[in-house]
Amino acid sequence: MMKYQSDGIGRKLPLTIGISIMAAGSFTCVFASNIDILILGRFIQGCGAGACAALWRTVFRDVFTGEELAKYVSKLVIFVMFIVPAAPALGGYLQHYFDWRASFVFMSVYALIALISIIYGFKETSQHHHAEKLCLSYMINTFRQLLTSRIFMGVTVCTFLSYGAFFAWFTAGPVLLIHVVGISPVTFGLMTFLGGGFAYGLAGWLNSKWVMRFGMSNMMRASL
Repeated sequence: MMKYQSDGIGRKLPLTIGISIMAAGSFTCVFASNIDILILGRFIQGCGAGACAALWRTVFRDVFTGEELAKYVSKLVIFVMFIVPAAPALGGYLQHYFDWRASFVFMSVYALIALISIIYGFKETSQHHHAEKLCLSYMINTFRQLLTSRIFMGVTVCTFLSYGAFFAWFTAGPVLLIHVVGISPVTFGLMTFLGGGFAYGLAGWLNSKWVMRFGMSNMMRASL
């Protein structure tokens, strides 16, 4: 990865803030004494994790362009989509051998390691960023442009529906299969890992191979 030097607010500070928020939410969940505090902790945790999920795309956009960008994003998606279905499998083992708090202890430690890695190991990738663009009027105008773009909103809606369905399963699936059907948390985690991990890994691998051959536009049409 190329190393850039720049002034002002780049990628490192938002990443640091996002991971710090995720760590705070994880700690809240560990010490939650009732369901309301647990939900609050999960909300805080999700806000921090969401910031990081958005920023890695920005970092890639700083370094790569065109088909090369699509190629390396597809390869990273293989790793990301391996982690998503692997999480319930790991959580199932932690819950089975310890208790439900063990998953949040693991996330707290993970967040702290990631935070240290970002602070001491991450090199700024943004060459051009301007602190004055953080003003409210600029942000409102930028969001207005995005919301009125048919291309952006079309891709956003497709992404929202596909990921919404994916994560809706992670919300309803454990309740349905563990508490209603009666399978163990370990079995549910392994089912999710083997099924979801293979499907998303295969899709990411195929996209990384075909995007250089057919181009992003044709791949987007096929996906839609």
